[in-house]
Amino acid sequence: MCLLNPEIKKIYVQSETRCASNCISNISEPCNAFIWNRTSKTCMAFGGISRSIDAMTSEVEIYNMNKYGCTNKGYYYDPNFNTCLKMFSDQNRKTWKEARQHCQVNGGDLISITSKEKWDFVLNFTSCVSNMWIGLKGEYWVTNKTFEDIYEVNTQLNGFDGIYSNETEADCVRFDYTSSYVLSDFSCNFRRRTNYLCEILMP
Repeated sequence: MCLLNPEIKKIYVQSETRCASNCISNISEPCNAFIWNRTSKTCMAFGGISRSIDAMTSEVEIYNMNKYGCTNKGYYYDPNFNTCLKMFSDQNRKTWKEARQHCQVNGGDLISITSKEKWDFVLNFTSCVSNMWIGLKGEYWVTNKTFEDIYEVNTQLNGFDGIYSNETEADCVRFDYTSSYVLSDFSCNFRRRTNYLCEILMP
């Protein structure tokens, strides 16, 4: 199951990461906490209340979403990478530059995926959402780290957009696990997409 119906309190998902993704991305109000049952693989999201992370059993884990600097914006904090994430789906659609600007207004930037471990996490976190802007432009991530193709997927990063062939900036990268090219670059100024993934790196 990809989407969490606001009327349903418990859903089946594959992992606690997808539980967190549903918690913040697919309900009208971001939840403050979620319960993940590893045995039944069920997820319960809670909006407007806070749950103690100390209340755990061998089967159930209760995750508190609160993390100073990101929870007030509905971001999910992942302690493994010390980062806060939020998937935006804007029906007005945004160019890569507009999506990046929105992330920056939130105190972060488009996501940088600079390790295979983080790549695997993002694949799980984004679940069924595809065709999204990420923080890669040309040979560099927005963190200024050089792009290394370590993800074991097909890429097409050629700085060319066939529809906007006169575009001088056609090296902004889209992530789409459903495409034959999971990473491919397009116009930074004219191509518009609904989805983009923002990240706040914590100190």
